[in-house]
Amino acid sequence: MFPGCKDHAGQRCESHCINCDAPVCVKCILSGPHEDQKVEKLKETFERRKQEAISKTAEMKEKFSPKCKKENTDIELAMSKAKTHFGDLGGKCKSLRQSWHQELDDIFDKIDFLSKTFKDQNLNRLRAYKNEIQIVISDINQILETNNRVLRSRK
Repeated sequence: MFPGCKDHAGQRCESHCINCDAPVCVKCILSGPHEDQKVEKLKETFERRKQEAISKTAEMKEKFSPKCKKENTDIELAMSKAKTHFGDLGGKCKSLRQSWHQELDDIFDKIDFLSKTFKDQNLNRLRAYKNEIQIVISDINQILETNNRVLRSRK
């Protein structure tokens, strides 16, 4: 059974456009979007693809399946070696963790102390600057108030 054409109602797609890789009807080929494109009968497309599938399946059985099986065996061997090699890694890590733990604590304590010191220094500088800005704002407000009084008195 041939599929119906999506562009021409009532038409069956008995051919296949090789350029677009899509089933096409006679109207599509003669005066439609697939005019001047390479087409073949849908049955030929099916047979060609079937032969390609058979060929690729045979190639996979012949070439890739043995290679994959060998690779799988090699991976299992590598995994076994890795388990043996890294088996005691957990114990070594625990030992290293304990030996470095105090040193890391000291480093982070120092970082924490320096961070608090820098924070306090910065806040003190910012407070001093804020006080200076507030004085400037107060002076500006006094000047503005004086200017407004002068401007109102001239009227």
